[in-house]
Amino acid sequence: MSKYFTFVKGNRNEGAIDSIKRLNLFVESYLKENEEQYKMKEEDEYFDEVQDLYAYEVKPIFTKNVSKSDILETEERININFPKSYTDFILENGLFKWGSGDCEFLHPSKIIKLEDVLREEFSFDINDPKNENHKEKIESLICFSHGDEGRQSIYFYCFDQLTLNKSTGEMSVVKFRQDEWFNDLINNRKTKKCEGKGLDYFLYDYCNEFITKVLEY
Repeated sequence: MSKYFTFVKGNRNEGAIDSIKRLNLFVESYLKENEEQYKMKEEDEYFDEVQDLYAYEVKPIFTKNVSKSDILETEERININFPKSYTDFILENGLFKWGSGDCEFLHPSKIIKLEDVLREEFSFDINDPKNENHKEKIESLICFSHGDEGRQSIYFYCFDQLTLNKSTGEMSVVKFRQDEWFNDLINNRKTKKCEGKGLDYFLYDYCNEFITKVLEY
């Protein structure tokens, strides 16, 4: 663990690209130093993330250039102003995908409201009177990235408009997990105003969580 300590936390203000670079350096180092040990163990001794490190070429991928008009059209379609940290990132780098798809940014034209996902995938009717108390919390979530669909844990990452910092235009990111979505997003969700750059903090946390999970095994 100690040899990887510098990879685990980084600096919370390091920026999205630097977080991704740190994660990539960790994976390269981990694969190089643990390959022989991995080969000697049974596959079921490792969890999915470690399996994927060896089964796939796990690295950051940037695909599909995004234009300003793509962003503006989507903002008008779903009535949102995306956080500047997000628009700057995708305009400069394109759409981000990590490895085999544990995190995969959607093209702006594919971004949807969580209420549409719930209606189509879970037959959840947000306009049902019994859901009146939950309506605001659900309507405020915008799905901008797939999660680890293959393992069916995190299905989407969402911008939370209830965390909007009006002075910066930034929002926090929340996870939509299929099995625990109601507790996560309705019962236990905090809607504190976003401090700092929402997308940068999201990728910082994502990279830390991925590294920590690998090192736990």
